[in-house]
Amino acid sequence: MSKYHFIRLFNQQFGMTPHQYVLNCRINRARQALEMGNSVFDTAVDLGFADVSHFNRKFKRTFGITPRQYQRQLVT
Repeated sequence: MSKYHFIRLFNQQFGMTPHQYVLNCRINRARQALEMGNSVFDTAVDLGFADVSHFNRKFKRTFGITPRQYQRQLVT
């Protein structure tokens, strides 16, 4: 099976590409790490994001707020 065929089948089954699925899993793990009190920098590094700004953009696109705002929201 070609990689393009696999991507099409995966998209039909899950409604997203394999890359989007993996990114979604990483963002959800990041949310859990932030809830446990890990720093934004450590979370970004541990989950393999290129840098903190890349992590911030992906997190904000998913949840509508930055990781720092998310942590502050948990405290209050």
